[in-house]
Parts: sequence; structure tokens; C-alpha cells
Amino acid sequence: MLTILAVFLSLSTIIFFHEFGHFIFSRLIKIKVEEFGFGYPPRLVGLVKLKRTKKWKIFFGKEIPKEETASTIYSLNLIPFGGFNKIKGEEVFQEEKIEPDSFYAKSWWQRLLSLSGGIVFNIILAMILTSIGFKIGIPTTEKNLLEKNLKIKEVGIQIISIKRNSPANRAGLILGDIILKIDNYEFKEEKEMVDYIDKKANQEITLKVKRGRKELDFKVIPKPAQEVFSPEELEGRELKGGVIGVSLAKVRIVSYPLHLAILKGIKTTFITFARIIQGVVLVLKELVIKQKMIGEAVGVVGIATFLGEAYQVGFIYLLQFVALISLAIAITQLIPFPALDGGRIIFVLIEAIRKKPIDRKIEAIVHQIGFTILLLLLVFITYRDLMRLGEKIFK
Repeated sequence: MLTILAVFLSLSTIIFFHEFGHFIFSRLIKIKVEEFGFGYPPRLVGLVKLKRTKKWKIFFGKEIPKEETASTIYSLNLIPFGGFNKIKGEEVFQEEKIEPDSFYAKSWWQRLLSLSGGIVFNIILAMILTSIGFKIGIPTTEKNLLEKNLKIKEVGIQIISIKRNSPANRAGLILGDIILKIDNYEFKEEKEMVDYIDKKANQEITLKVKRGRKELDFKVIPKPAQEVFSPEELEGRELKGGVIGVSLAKVRIVSYPLHLAILKGIKTTFITFARIIQGVVLVLKELVIKQKMIGEAVGVVGIATFLGEAYQVGFIYLLQFVALISLAIAITQLIPFPALDGGRIIFVLIEAIRKKPIDRKIEAIVHQIGFTILLLLLVFITYRDLMRLGEKIFK
């Protein structure tokens, strides 16, 4: 139950921050946000400032007070997940009256800021979470830490990557598991552990691992490296005997002073952001040039499953993963596809270059088509997630 709650709160925080960014940027450039809600409708309770009396009024349900309002309606909605903005005039067509405080009444650069708000706040959320991580203690494989006044705690030999459908993956091991013993033998270095597994091809071994506060035992049968990894993956690696399909590293938890934690949080966020973009570019390049898909697309179900696994390993791992997802959503929203923020930004930039408005009806139709395609893609990816991760989800 706690795992489900942690996953729910994590995803909700990411979405809420995204919408909060649109809200803040729109308000800064004086675009009226008619309603800013926590969760999704139907509305349970709302709070609004009345124009005549200048007093705040609480109301319940769908019915908005008849008196003229002077502020955004702040609402709490039935489905407590994420949030939403209702921005004035964002959906109007060209022939309709456009009021001064509406979306399309603003200049192209102001609308660009409004549309970029969610992306910026997703990056800010990643910075905050990463900085908190560096302050409370973040896992690292670095051996020579140059900074002074660091608090260092030895963790042990940890799984830092795991190949899908490998012996370890099928046995139930997950990213972040700390291997305490193999067949009741303790190992001080990861190379000693790899060498031991290397000699156990096609023989069952027992791994005792630490996952969060729990100690668990797993039966694994190492397989010859050629059966687990492709020739490309084996290139440059000295793997000949048995493998279980994981990468291991000796990990320590390092806590930084507040000022260093903030600086490292900001730096790490931008480095990670750049690496994710490089990864997306590489995937698109391979897809277009070689018609080859690298990796697999993961939807909400997949993300929720991995969040749950991160929570089981420990709070700091959940914190890191939420920051990573927040950055991934920021980059996804930057993609120039209709219905995404990036698609809307493209329309604004085209208008700026043409120096005249685009037909709002055409723009609306394009975004509706894009939204339908994204919805169908989401259904397909969710189905794939359920087929691929079904055992993990329902066990």
C-alpha cells in the first residue's frame, strides 16, 4: 500500500509542478488563468475572489458564484492526481472576440513564455530533488572525492544496471539491490564477485540481497555470456564464463554541505538533461537511418512499476528517479508534435516568422489530431507495458 501511495504522489507531484509552471508564467505576463486546480474534475470545492467586495469566497461543486470574479478559481477536484490550468482564450477561434487578458491577445514571445512554463518548472523540480538528494546523501561510485567536509557511508556492492530478460531479471533482482552474499560467501570487491559468478555457468547460486530494510534470498542460474548479451554488448568486455546480466559497483552514500548540494544539484540536472537529449537524438537517428529501435518505449504503467521498485530500494533512489522522470517529461514536452507544448511552441514561432496569425481553426484541428494520435500511442504502450511487466505489477 505504501509503495502504491509513493508512486501516486511521485507522478502527481511531477504533473502538478508542470501545470504550476504554466500558471506562474501566464500570471507573470498577465494572461488570466480562469481556473487552477489540484486534481481533475469534477470540482469538489473552489476558492475565488469576488470583484465587487474584494472578498474571498468558498463554493462547492460545479456552480461558480454568480457575482463577477476578480481572480483565478483555485479548486480541489475529485480525482486527486496532478493538476490543470484553464487559461483564458487558449481555445478561441480567430473570428471570436479576443479580450486583452486572454492568451491570443498577447504577443508571440509572451505566449512562448506561457507555453514554456511547464517545461521550465519540470527542470526546476529536478534541480530541487537532486539538491535534496545530495544533501541527505546520494549513492555514488566515485572513489576520489575532492570536496571536503563530506559525510561518507559505505553501502556495499550494488546492482547499478540490469539487463531485461537476463537470469537476474527473471529471478526478481532489481536495480539498486545490494548483494550481501553469494552462496554464503562475502566479497569485498565487485571483481571478486564477478569472478565467482563467472565460474558458475549453468549452476544455481543463491544471492542474499538487501532491498531497503529487507534482506531477501534469490536463486539464480548464471548463463554463458553469449546467451545473455549480444555481440555488440560483449565488444570490449572480458566476459567468457557465467553471467547473470547485471553491472556491479561498490557504492557509498555521500552527503554534501547545503551550498555544495545546491550547486551539484543544479550541475547534475543540466548534465542529465543534456544526456537525455543525446539519447533521444540517438534513438531517432537509429530509427530513421537504420530503421532500428534502440531500447523500448515505456508508458505510465512502466514508469509506475519502476517508481515502485525505486521506493522499495530506498527513499533516495525514489527521489533520484522522480527527478529523472521530471526531466524526461520536460524533454518530451519539447518535442515539436501537435498537442504537446513543443507543438504549440512551433505554431507560435511560425506566426512570429510570418508576422501574421495562423488560422485558429486549423491550429485546433491539428492539435486535436495530434492528441488523438498520442492517446492511441499511450494505449498501445500501456498494453505493451502490461504484457511485459504484468508479473511485476500483479504479484
